[in-house]
Amino acid sequence: MPLPIFDDPILALWSLFGRAASPLIRLMMHHRLKIGKEEETRIQERRGLLSAASPSLRADIPLLWIHTASVGETLSIFPLVTALLNASPQLHILVTTTTVTGARTIERHPHFGKRLYHQFIPYDLPYWTRNFLSHWQPIGALFVESELWPGTIRLCHRLHIPLMLINARLSDQSFRRWQKGAFFLRYMLDTFRWISARSQEDTLRFQQLGLHPIALMGDIKEDADPLPSFPQEEERLRRLIGKRPVFVAASTHPGEEEIVVEAMQYALQKSPDLLTIIIPRHPERGVQLARQYHAPCRSAGQDPLPHHTLWIADTLGEMGLFYRLGDRIFLGNSLIPSGKGHNPFEPLRLQRPTATGPWRGNWRFINPTYDKHLHRVSDAQDLSVWILSPAAPVPSPQKGKEILTKQLTIRILDTIFSHITVL
Repeated sequence: MPLPIFDDPILALWSLFGRAASPLIRLMMHHRLKIGKEEETRIQERRGLLSAASPSLRADIPLLWIHTASVGETLSIFPLVTALLNASPQLHILVTTTTVTGARTIERHPHFGKRLYHQFIPYDLPYWTRNFLSHWQPIGALFVESELWPGTIRLCHRLHIPLMLINARLSDQSFRRWQKGAFFLRYMLDTFRWISARSQEDTLRFQQLGLHPIALMGDIKEDADPLPSFPQEEERLRRLIGKRPVFVAASTHPGEEEIVVEAMQYALQKSPDLLTIIIPRHPERGVQLARQYHAPCRSAGQDPLPHHTLWIADTLGEMGLFYRLGDRIFLGNSLIPSGKGHNPFEPLRLQRPTATGPWRGNWRFINPTYDKHLHRVSDAQDLSVWILSPAAPVPSPQKGKEILTKQLTIRILDTIFSHITVL
């Protein structure tokens, strides 16, 4: 596959910049490997090369490439992936992620290893992206949300690979940043055949930056399947915990655990049998948190005993288990000024009373049917009051889903097939 970059001045400059920066990128890759954010046996995938985990496919097999960033975006595409594979028996799908946790997530899909595969996306250097595209030769590329790689996108365009973007969003910070570089955003996104924004506000922001037309189909995370359950383990833990009230602080970030523990200590004064479960967003922080708070640690095989008031749940893929165990759910990344919130649909879909802090920029514009059941807290005292207060019932979200998302997957499916050719 040729590398047609020199008639594209910006792509050519990007290539030169990448070559100059490649020693630093290699050092960064080595550092990420040391701290567990890369897999040693698959590190060559970040250079666009195959690893032992890479499948062997015939060149004539139609392959759609979908790129997601991490866990949330990967979970959100499960219904779409299933629908695509069911609609076209010839189609195969490659999902790339940036994170190891995203990789573990896609591996749980029932079609994984059959017509569904995973690779880590190569870093955005044209000669690494060329390796990737030369091998996989996708019939289309579907990007999810805001994980955009300029060099990769322009190279796909030069190679006539149809580009699509779903659940497109612009946070406040991203919008302000792109206002200073709207030309570059247009240069990148004008190559897309189809862009679907997740909300009216995101649509307007893209239009204000000069991008037209932008479709509005709704948020695919509303249409996602419920998080997986683990009935046997849930039953075991319920027997272990008994009738103790359970408060779950999910996807917490540094600086939030202290606030959650302070709220827990307030609440324990009136509810001494309360069990708090902290699920750090980055599981590698779990052991340190368990040591800091003298708490049992899930990854070490430790269960909470009757005298424990705190349990650190630092395992991958078990959020559905802990949401079902919890009587109340607090969503992290929302009590610190740099926070952007986390997915509220997952606990609300399981009819769990759910709270969030004041900083939730990525989730300010959600379906009102969900939003009205999302409680707001501002600090430890506020959170403790909510933990102790009577819980308002959370109705089944099915009616809310029907408002915007009943046919969302089907509409997206039809649009994708209008832009790709599956022989």
